[in-house]
Amino acid sequence: MIAASLLIWTASWFWVGEVAASFSWHLGLAGSAGALLLALVRRPRLALLAFLLSASHLWPELSLWLPNGSADHSTVDREELTIASCNLLWTNLKHEGLHEWLDDVDPDIVAFQEVSPDWRIVLEKLSDRYPHLFLSPLEEDWNRGTWGTAVLSRIPLTETRLIAPPENVYKPMIEVVTTLGGKPLTLRTAHPIRPGKSWRIERRNAVLNILAHEDWSGQSMLLGDLNVTSTSPAFSSLLQNSGLHDSRAGFGRQPSYTTPVPLCNLSVAIDHVLVSDAIHVLERRTEALAGSDHLSVVVKVTAVE
Repeated sequence: MIAASLLIWTASWFWVGEVAASFSWHLGLAGSAGALLLALVRRPRLALLAFLLSASHLWPELSLWLPNGSADHSTVDREELTIASCNLLWTNLKHEGLHEWLDDVDPDIVAFQEVSPDWRIVLEKLSDRYPHLFLSPLEEDWNRGTWGTAVLSRIPLTETRLIAPPENVYKPMIEVVTTLGGKPLTLRTAHPIRPGKSWRIERRNAVLNILAHEDWSGQSMLLGDLNVTSTSPAFSSLLQNSGLHDSRAGFGRQPSYTTPVPLCNLSVAIDHVLVSDAIHVLERRTEALAGSDHLSVVVKVTAVE
């Protein structure tokens, strides 16, 4: 436990520590079992140490089950929107599953990641149901190998913008503006590269840094497969620098991705919806999409008055 905790402490500057920090919850669970075993064999001091270390790893996500403390729960006669983030999986050929997912979730706005050229065709055919579509990269920059992002909306988009990516990242981030409660609602979405090596983390963090320093005043939301867990220092920096809040507060861990077999099928949250102070989250849940290796994130929001 001490060795693993020290490794996690290096997460801000060592890529292995960054990966280890993503599994703090699981380390805390294992440590709690160890603490119980030590208590049973009458090693109280070691049991206490193991328990304290375990609690430090469990608390960041355990606290997500606490009430979110919002002082404004009166939502009568207020406009509500259902907004989702969905990683389609680039290689997913179960296109019919998206129609089933849309029927079940019925979102007003969806941010999609891992949009292949084939998936783009599927999204464009939804124009009767979702007449507003904005893509990254631009249409003329697509090819057979493009991993795109998209925003699909049944509500008019009053503004659209591509946010310039950092060096060595080809895909711009998306910003769209619509309305909620008669006021502008700004949505931004991105899909930075996954961590795993130093250069990967540098590129991911460069994207997160750009997002963190966008204007998040008023009604604003950030959503997407951000490839960062809530126990990573990069996630804490994103929240601190942007002023956004984790929409999971009050709703629990809600992991969205399960690691492959070599990593013991551990579940983590890397798909996020972050909200500004002006947004009240009424509901939050995850939903499965046929063929995808991610769970989508679905939130129902309203304006804070």
